[in-house]
Amino acid sequence: AKALTKKRELVAEVTFAPFASDISKPTLLVKLADKALAKFAIRILPVVAEEAFSPARFRPAQSNVRASGRFQSTQGAPLTPTPHYNMSVLEDIDSSSYRAHLRLLHVVQAECQSFAQTCVLLKVWARVNGFSKDAHPDAFHEGLLVLLLAHLLLDRHLNATMSVQQMFRSLMAYVSTTDLAAGKVLRMRPAFQVAPEIHEGFEDSALRGAFAINLVGPCGRLNFSWRVSRTAWAALRAQANSATQILERSSRDGGKDTFSALFTTKVNMWQQFDKYIAIQAPRLELAQDAELSPEVYAEMCDLPWDAFLRRRAEAIFHRAFVESGRATDMRIIVNTDQARSWQPSEAPELGNILVCLRLDLTQAFRQLDKGPGADMPKAAAGFRAFWGDRAELRRFRDGSILETLDWTEDARKGDLLWAIAA
Repeated sequence: AKALTKKRELVAEVTFAPFASDISKPTLLVKLADKALAKFAIRILPVVAEEAFSPARFRPAQSNVRASGRFQSTQGAPLTPTPHYNMSVLEDIDSSSYRAHLRLLHVVQAECQSFAQTCVLLKVWARVNGFSKDAHPDAFHEGLLVLLLAHLLLDRHLNATMSVQQMFRSLMAYVSTTDLAAGKVLRMRPAFQVAPEIHEGFEDSALRGAFAINLVGPCGRLNFSWRVSRTAWAALRAQANSATQILERSSRDGGKDTFSALFTTKVNMWQQFDKYIAIQAPRLELAQDAELSPEVYAEMCDLPWDAFLRRRAEAIFHRAFVESGRATDMRIIVNTDQARSWQPSEAPELGNILVCLRLDLTQAFRQLDKGPGADMPKAAAGFRAFWGDRAELRRFRDGSILETLDWTEDARKGDLLWAIAA
């Protein structure tokens, strides 16, 4: 970056930008001084030579982050696996990188005339529905949709002679009816009529245990979708189901307004959920000084900082709202808009953590929660550890003695849901 900034006759500006919205993996964004090229930018991605590391080092069960201080493993104790960190390095190795798999997309395009045009439609659809990789790091974004389409063609799940409309409709139907979060591992073939291979111990069971969604490239090692969360995949399925319904209606009424509904009408995120709670994202430096358990510290070492925050927030709010029956669905979004680009002398910062809740209106505003009974000490201790001073033991008219949460006063003030979130 420093060397490029000295080339003032060629370079107008040099900044850092995240790779796939991952601020832990900066790339160089170079804007040229030539005014005729002002609309263009050069993105420089770091690539690791294939011979630098053995691919076996990046198996999902392998640990490649060494803890320090009180978090060091005791002598002989196994190290905590770092599957997400391993994938972040593996995708930079030349033979496993996106550049290597770009060649595969050209093979698919040569075999299928509708592939390129369908990819354009998919990218437009993904962006208007909020699944761009620039919007949410954990999204099953437009690039992954293209790879999924290529996989279905290579696997003969889709016919290469399909029209663009047929191919788009079939992909939407596949996404809406397939729950990849249930443990299915998709392996891309290296070419048509060639069976996928398993390399270096990257078996289905290892991938399934490490990642929420698995779309593995033909190298047999790189999981393209290692960043995708379960809630992001669920959100994609919901929108794909909506697209499928629109296409079905269009076949009955002659396709009136179908294109506008699918590709020009932007889905407003603020209309998809019932309740939104914003939390200021803490800085990484603060977390490093906090008192953390070894398990939480290991998770923080494995995940990018935004993914770590999202996972912790998801676990907390899922228990508080979904498991309690107050919400039927939720999504955690870490705002990375402030980290779209930054100067070499600066550090990237995250915005808010946005908790999006789809409420069960029959249960969301109840004023009393009943927990485990006094005869269940382990469950009661967990309940109290989670809710803190809010939890109290009560005897009810039927004789039961239960851990209880009383929200009556908060409901009277009109801030019940905020009180639960706090």
